[in-house]
Amino acid sequence: MQNTNKQLEVGFLSTTITRFEQPMAARDLFSKSNWFRKALSYSEQHHDKTYIISVPNGLVALEQMISPEEGDGFGSTQGKEFKIFTNNLAEQIRQAIPPGSKLYFYVCNKLRRVIQTLKSDYDCYEPTKGTKGIGEQLKNFGTGKEVNQND
Repeated sequence: MQNTNKQLEVGFLSTTITRFEQPMAARDLFSKSNWFRKALSYSEQHHDKTYIISVPNGLVALEQMISPEEGDGFGSTQGKEFKIFTNNLAEQIRQAIPPGSKLYFYVCNKLRRVIQTLKSDYDCYEPTKGTKGIGEQLKNFGTGKEVNQND
């Protein structure tokens, strides 16, 4: 991943529990999930670049080959261990994405904690924050309706 110094609009997606059972490109592995398919489609239509955020590996390119076990330990990652993860993730983002870019986080509340570390260098948005769950998110992604962009 390379920082080209051109400001970008970048979407970040969470991994999902629903996934295929054999190693494959990240975009395909999680495409078994209806939410992931719609979020990916929305992000690719509205942003210059899209990445997946995976615990414990951090930033994952869509074409990166990963195993179905990717992100299985997410629920148990807490406290100091999660703080280290978010600091490492922030560093990966800084290396890959130029400062001043707009970052859109289509991720769970826990992963949004990285925003606090990044907001001095980037314009950060949480489009799915405040939605009434996955049903509303799916509706918004499916219709292409502009999702909530609060920062």
